Amino acid sequence: MLNVNFQNIKKSMKMLHINVKHMTKSFDLEVDENMLIGDLMMQLATVSGVPVNAQKLIYKGKQISADVESTLIQAGLSNGSKVMLLGKKYDPTQEAAYKDIVNLETKGLLVETKYLKLCQEMEDLEKGWLAKEHVPQAVSSLEKRANSNNEELHKILANLDTVTVEGNQTEIRNKRKVTATKVNLIMDKNDEFLERVREFKKKIQK
Repeated sequence: MLNVNFQNIKKSMKMLHINVKHMTKSFDLEVDENMLIGDLMMQLATVSGVPVNAQKLIYKGKQISADVESTLIQAGLSNGSKVMLLGKKYDPTQEAAYKDIVNLETKGLLVETKYLKLCQEMEDLEKGWLAKEHVPQAVSSLEKRANSNNEELHKILANLDTVTVEGNQTEIRNKRKVTATKVNLIMDKNDEFLERVREFKKKIQK
């Protein structure tokens, strides 16, 4: 069996302590001197939120080579080096997919507003505030509009499924999941309302 002493391996590697500053934040990193620039950039993407393709690393007033296959030593870094990271943090709200989801979420909330209006009208009917001769027509109108709400909600869910989300867009995927949950909840409430209307319809037909 091969015995691997990881402590000895770590001792044989020369570690560098470097400080990376991004805007008002500062990151102290301990890295292997033979780490690739590309790997450093990936680590910085994790701690800073700045995507690799948006990063510019400045050392001693000059941009570090964009060659991701270069090592830190080849790039001129040494123990105690201070590096400046330039670049904007990833903002999922600016992605087209996120904006599409927000638009669909807004449509769902508008349907919920219509649902609440229907509930108020139904409550008025149940309290007998409308002349009896107008009640059947009012109930039919409520049922028709509630069915229309469901159709809209089904379309919203279908459109949510068509929004393309990349594998690394976790925030956008979560936003879509939350929005779908909200829309489904509105649909459940609307279904309950439809059942309420139908029960009332049977009652007035007796």
